[in-house]
Amino acid sequence: MSQVLTLRSRSTTRKPTVYLSATQDPALREHEVLQALSRLRPPQVFVRGGRLVRVVATTHGAQLDELDEAALSGILQRSVTFVRVDRHRVTYAYPPRELVRMILRRGSWPLPDLVGIVRCPVVRPDGIIVLREGYDPATCLYYAAGDLDVPCPPDDPTPHDVDRARQLLLEELLGDFPFADDASRANALALLLSPLLRFAVAGSTPLFLVSKPTPGTGATLLARAAALIATGHDAVTNPPESEEEARKLITSVLLEGRQVVVLDDVGSLKLRALSHLVTTKRWSARLLGTNRVCELLQSATWIATGNNVQLGADLARRVVWIRLDAKHYRPWERSGFRHPDLLRWVREHRGELIWALLVLCRAWWAAGCPEAEVPTMGGFEAWARLVGSILHHAGIEGFLANRQQLYDLDQEHAGWFEFFVVLQERAPARGWRRPCARSCWSSKTCARYFGIIRTKWP
Repeated sequence: MSQVLTLRSRSTTRKPTVYLSATQDPALREHEVLQALSRLRPPQVFVRGGRLVRVVATTHGAQLDELDEAALSGILQRSVTFVRVDRHRVTYAYPPRELVRMILRRGSWPLPDLVGIVRCPVVRPDGIIVLREGYDPATCLYYAAGDLDVPCPPDDPTPHDVDRARQLLLEELLGDFPFADDASRANALALLLSPLLRFAVAGSTPLFLVSKPTPGTGATLLARAAALIATGHDAVTNPPESEEEARKLITSVLLEGRQVVVLDDVGSLKLRALSHLVTTKRWSARLLGTNRVCELLQSATWIATGNNVQLGADLARRVVWIRLDAKHYRPWERSGFRHPDLLRWVREHRGELIWALLVLCRAWWAAGCPEAEVPTMGGFEAWARLVGSILHHAGIEGFLANRQQLYDLDQEHAGWFEFFVVLQERAPARGWRRPCARSCWSSKTCARYFGIIRTKWP
């Protein structure tokens, strides 16, 4: 044993040491290695969706990488000193392959959970802003700032700070977008705030729909600018056309840990998978090519853009509508913009724009979190209350005020209420109900509306 002590004392590293011997219990050895990994500072191995992952640096910034046998073996070799103790000698050793395989097959690990990677400061539920790069144990997020430089927002912003933030967001960033009404402008600010407030909301967050009557109005530009502010990268992807494609896309996006997703140029939103996605906190799916089922946190902000988008699959009540209308025959020919190359301006002033958003958030928390009266949005009450109160405190009105017009876009439910109203007016008071019910029960939608209206009529 003196040789072992000598070997440990000569080691110039501060890595934990694990001793390997033929008589050692494999379970005990596995426990020692996992304890060594859990004590690494900063953490290098995380648990996400029932898998072991790490954060790696790429040309596109920090990315999640699932650990395979070779990757885990390399981490163990760099982080833990393995010493093989034989009968006549003591030598350094590589991590045993059997040990690496045992760790990968465990299914549960005493290691830190990782919700995902964020590329901008985010707000905790208590109002504290995550500004330090690296792993944040309170939110289980990894903040990868890259080259982003965000000025530190004041703890108690003054009215001048709030006015400056409003001017930067409403005039410099959004001033040239042809919003159809004040509600669309307020909802656009809600879109910008949502990635920063996503982890301060206990419930679900809705899907944002940026629609316009003609191409070239700026819907895609607005969505790309919102994604660029939150992530520093473009987030546009082709929209799925079937339920199977939608489930594959959602699973892929959540596995990557993307913060913002833009479904560009959609013709209609009628997929049940999207409807289910925005109302759930966790998404379960089978990994492609395997029998493994993973459960992932739905923490992304989803944006859809398109011309006169039609809604279905009960999505109207799960969507925040941003309506653009340039009232121009060829809106792409407009000129005289403050920033002709808006995305370039956003890249150059990304830190200032995030500062402005954080000022609005911190001003509301510093004021004692006064709650404002906001329109009801069933299933998203926590999100609507938080975002609506922040906007109201900043003097920005109209949040969710266009929801009634949005319901008219729901093609699945359109016209049923009016149909029954007319039928009630023209048919005998009670004689039509039973035969009408028999004919309507074949349609779930019709049956649902029939039941609702029947309970309201005498």
